[in-house]
Amino acid sequence: MINKLIINIMQNLHIKKILAPIDFSDNSMNALETATAIAKRHNASIKLLFVNDNDNKFYPYLHSDNMHDAVKTLGTLSKCVKDDGNIDCSFSFFSGSVTSCILQDIADESIDIVVMGKNGTAGRRELYAGSCTYDVAKKALCPVLVVPAGKTWMQFKNILFPVRPSITMLEKYTTVKEIISKNGATLHIMNLRNPDYITELHIISKLVDLLKIKFGEDNISTTISYYFRDDKFAEKILAIEQDTKKAHDLLIISAEHNIAVNSFYLTPYAQQIIHQANIPVLVIKPESIPQSKEIELKELEKQISVN
Repeated sequence: MINKLIINIMQNLHIKKILAPIDFSDNSMNALETATAIAKRHNASIKLLFVNDNDNKFYPYLHSDNMHDAVKTLGTLSKCVKDDGNIDCSFSFFSGSVTSCILQDIADESIDIVVMGKNGTAGRRELYAGSCTYDVAKKALCPVLVVPAGKTWMQFKNILFPVRPSITMLEKYTTVKEIISKNGATLHIMNLRNPDYITELHIISKLVDLLKIKFGEDNISTTISYYFRDDKFAEKILAIEQDTKKAHDLLIISAEHNIAVNSFYLTPYAQQIIHQANIPVLVIKPESIPQSKEIELKELEKQISVN
């Protein structure tokens, strides 16, 4: 039953098409270097996308009608990426809403992952990601890697993956398994339990057993920790992420499903992490849609109790 459960709910993420939104800011160029390193490891192509934001009312000086200069710069960047790592690199130039154009290109090009800077030309506010980056992370159906300014991450060796008891816990692991493997990384699983849900402890134990089976099959190096003290998950995760002794270089979080409106959204927990993390944050969305917390926990317990 364990192996059947794993197989039924998991779909691998294979990174073959990377979208790198570019606004020529230092942070977007820094994110492009990270995207290039990912493309080399996964033998993937990169699509550069520049959007001339003609809806920008607050920063009119960012608006430019000089399409020729932007396209010329995109062409130069594309050639540099190709020459640097023999990477297939294309580019596009659009005018319109930045977020809408990025989301449309994700759909049109069947993008596997978006790699973009945490802040762009609109400037930085301390402890806040840029509005376009945040909107894309919130709305994109594919994984989005948010890259902070000031450092280029050429490889991810210590990946922090906080998880809560959910049937999608296994699905989330498979989504990022290829990234872990290609980097030769150690995956640090941090189990979170809301103290209001006592039965979660039993379910977490069973789910960890399932994960251990997969880690062994996939030859993944892992550590497993637990946080059950309270529900201040974001504060705890950020404290661990910012501990230089632990040297985490990638933080994975997931969007949750909003049952009322039948869509995924970023919880306050996820929002806080995206805004305040000092390392890249990978936002993923599970394919499975739960019903409610109580129903999902009962379904989980029913499935794992067979073992």
